[in-house]
Amino acid sequence: MKRIKIIAVFAAAALLFSCSSAGKKDGPKEDKVKEGEGKMYWKDGSLRGVGQYKDYKKNGKWTLYYQMTGEKQGEGDYKDDEQHGPWIYFHKKGPKMAEGSFDAGQKTGEWVEFYETGQMFTKAAYVVSDVTVEGITSRVGGIEGIKKTFFLSGKVKSEEEYKKGLKNGITREYYEDGKPKEFSQYRDNEYDGKVNKFHPNGRRSEESFYAAGKRQGKYDAYYDNGPASITGQFEQNKQSGMWKFFARDNRVMKEGLYKEGREEGYWAFYEYVGGKSKFMDATITGGMITGNCIVYKNGKKLGEGQLKQSIPKPQCVEKCDDCTECKTWSGKWIMPAKNGQWTEYFPDGTTKKIEANYMLNKLNGEYKEYYPTGKIKAEGEYMTNKKNGEWKFYLQDGSVDEENSGRYMNDRKWKMK
Repeated sequence: MKRIKIIAVFAAAALLFSCSSAGKKDGPKEDKVKEGEGKMYWKDGSLRGVGQYKDYKKNGKWTLYYQMTGEKQGEGDYKDDEQHGPWIYFHKKGPKMAEGSFDAGQKTGEWVEFYETGQMFTKAAYVVSDVTVEGITSRVGGIEGIKKTFFLSGKVKSEEEYKKGLKNGITREYYEDGKPKEFSQYRDNEYDGKVNKFHPNGRRSEESFYAAGKRQGKYDAYYDNGPASITGQFEQNKQSGMWKFFARDNRVMKEGLYKEGREEGYWAFYEYVGGKSKFMDATITGGMITGNCIVYKNGKKLGEGQLKQSIPKPQCVEKCDDCTECKTWSGKWIMPAKNGQWTEYFPDGTTKKIEANYMLNKLNGEYKEYYPTGKIKAEGEYMTNKKNGEWKFYLQDGSVDEENSGRYMNDRKWKMK
């Protein structure tokens, strides 16, 4: 796989501007002549190039044309059917697109690319060398040293280190005002080592590590105002272990475990009402609630049971102007809908208050309610939040509340005629 990748990269670099007869399937058709002027054509019959032949091979000055339009694409020399010496390429509307030299069909020396407006786009030096991959040696012209890319303004957009046509070493990317955008380490065209990314204001946005193109080890992300937004770690490009997520003011919002790139098990959600306290413990898998949840109030258990699959959303006071992220978090969460069996507790966090069933936050099915003493207060059934069927209400001494007990329909008690 690595051999295929390396060869493909070299081939792309070598043929970016070249136009030889090597590609038979999609390549040009030629009116080859032994000596003198000849032509080659695109598959649709339009002229692709005109130039000199010697001994049935392209030798001497050639001019290439874009398909169908006939606009000049490039001009330079061939030697024994391969591009050789200086070449110039043009954008479709005429301005110069690139210039540099070939050595037997391979780029060599300095190559420069240009925007249609004439400003320099990229500049890189090519070196032709023998490259051996799995016993196969090829003569390839690849970028060697620093490749620079520029904004239209002329300011540097990126500086990339290359070795034999592949990114190897440090790559630096910049915003147009000169502030850093990304500093990263590469090996054979893949991230390998430390990667630092930055917000447009110059503050760091991400710090991570890679091994052979895969994230590995510690990971940290930051808000554009400075504080951390996420801390965690990767294992073979998958999230693993404990992860924490923070608000822009550095308050921890939630934390939990990842396994093989997916949330796994209990996740803790925190609220800040008169100080930090736990809001919820939720069983999460793959970003969805999949098991029992516990909800807290002022640090004490308020209820537990099943919730709708979506996880809590932060109650946002102010959103960012140009993003969906919350700029100012209230410290509270929007409670997901109850969906299934649910037990609610009195403020002491241990005494049951209600045992019920919910469907999308509406009472449905069996229902029991208790006094703080633990004695039953009411029992019956709900249908879409309304009492239906036989209900019994009890006084605090345990006796039946005859006035309220009876049969209900649509939350109204039947009256005997």
